[in-house]
Amino acid sequence: EIEKAVEEIREQLRLKTYVRTVVIGDDWGPAVVGVMRPVLLLPESLVGDHINVVRPVIAHELSHIRRMDTLWGMFQFAAQVIWWFHPAVWLMSRRTTDVCERCCDADVLERLGFTPSTYAASLVRVMQLRQRASVVPVLGQMSAQGITAQRLQDLQRYQPSRAIVASMRWGMAALLAVMVIP
Repeated sequence: EIEKAVEEIREQLRLKTYVRTVVIGDDWGPAVVGVMRPVLLLPESLVGDHINVVRPVIAHELSHIRRMDTLWGMFQFAAQVIWWFHPAVWLMSRRTTDVCERCCDADVLERLGFTPSTYAASLVRVMQLRQRASVVPVLGQMSAQGITAQRLQDLQRYQPSRAIVASMRWGMAALLAVMVIP
């Protein structure tokens, strides 16, 4: 059922890349790893939930693949390594990660047609999982604090069409700042 959902959402997002799905222990996730051969990691307890709870989470993670966020995360990580001493780099890195997540949120709502309430319920479920998991942030990706009340409030105030454009502007501004400020 999970594999079928991944395939359907991958087709809706027009992803040409095959995405392997791996069910892991509840130590961390959900997440996407890999650039050339992406792997979707789903926690075991999340997979045990009803498919309607899991589908928006899968959509969010596949949106990261569509947007090539793992690749951009590598550049972000490289900037942090090179300019480790510069506080603006760390600040912009956090802001870029936040904007990246919000862009994926908008993508899930705008492109895939999930309702804000359904998507918010899935985010709350992931937040519950992460409270008891030891999260390993990878390449500037989200930490346990990544799903915030602000994102849920954004879903409450969601208005179609404007969300993606606004998120893309902030994302590009943050990425440009991470590259230029140092």
